[in-house]
Amino acid sequence: MIEFIFPLDFFSPREVEYWDQLIGNEVDVYKIGYQLFISQGPELVKNFTEKNKAVFLDLKLHDIPNTVEQGTKAAVDLGVKYLTVHASGGAEMIQSAKKSAGNSHTKILAVTVLTSISQQQSEKIFKPSSSIRQLVLDFADYSYQAGADGVICSVWEASLIRETLPPEFLIITPGIRMAEKQRTADDQQRVATPAQAKSAGVNGIVMGRPVINSADPVNFISRVKQQLRE
Repeated sequence: MIEFIFPLDFFSPREVEYWDQLIGNEVDVYKIGYQLFISQGPELVKNFTEKNKAVFLDLKLHDIPNTVEQGTKAAVDLGVKYLTVHASGGAEMIQSAKKSAGNSHTKILAVTVLTSISQQQSEKIFKPSSSIRQLVLDFADYSYQAGADGVICSVWEASLIRETLPPEFLIITPGIRMAEKQRTADDQQRVATPAQAKSAGVNGIVMGRPVINSADPVNFISRVKQQLRE
């Protein structure tokens, strides 16, 4: 089953409660990032995990290994299903996160190249001679060797990772839109459809703004999940 992951990118508990009540039965995993975690803190995460709702804690940890190890321990204690670290933090950092996760059910996902980054931007940040596709594959292989459970990447690179790394290695993809060429007023560059995500062999898709902007969010998610099943 491909998980439908909804990002709770809000500030107030009232907004979170509204969306949870509206689409909670359709959502497989809630993603909690900086915005909500900083404004509301760990208690909000506990509220979900104690109700057996899967939480993807998207904090993109990127620090010295010991600091990341302790941060991971705190996330494990909260009972989250997924925790993100930056692949560029290095093998030792990823290993420290995985060590801290231990035998818990918390999976460590390494962020490769953000889906907001274009090829032109990538050439300024990383190796000028490398395509994003190759760069993401290198990060994925590096993260796998370091013990990560999976990666965050766009659908554009997912199929190559799926062909190259073991089938149990998880691939979660943001930047999902209902139409391949759809562009909304947001910062995503490397986007794809749910059907393309399925064809690429991903384990989960993250979809937020298209849901929020739809006239009927429940029906919208239902249509997305239908594409993932077909």
